Amino acid sequence: KILPVGSHQIKLKIKPGMDTGKKLTLAGKESNGGDLIVHIAVQDHECFERKGNDLYVDVPISLPTAVFGGEAEVVTLDNKKIKIKVAPETQSGARLRLKNLGMPLLTKNSERGDLYVRMMIHIPKPLNEAQKELIRKFGELL
Repeated sequence: KILPVGSHQIKLKIKPGMDTGKKLTLAGKESNGGDLIVHIAVQDHECFERKGNDLYVDVPISLPTAVFGGEAEVVTLDNKKIKIKVAPETQSGARLRLKNLGMPLLTKNSERGDLYVRMMIHIPKPLNEAQKELIRKFGELL
């Protein structure tokens, strides 16, 4: 990250795992020769929610996958695609913990938090009348 300070710019190295509220002290980098203190504010991610070093992500699954089981695909923070098994009769909102796939720890970059996957049943829109009728009949059988 490039930070403008007075008439010059300072290149900041932000370590993996840095979080909002942390401070970086840059000795002698203030325009008057003093220490420059940078307060970190991490932007929200479009897909992941962060809680400490753990990440949370919603993954859509189809109704048949939720009922009968199957597989779903999760994209990690490192943009790797991972197949996960969905158990039969999975409820919408059920969570699965994937160890060591969360944020890197600030003090130990070789370790990571966890990634929690929340399965969300996705109903396609729009449904045609035949699909709606099948769902109505299914609901009556429950």
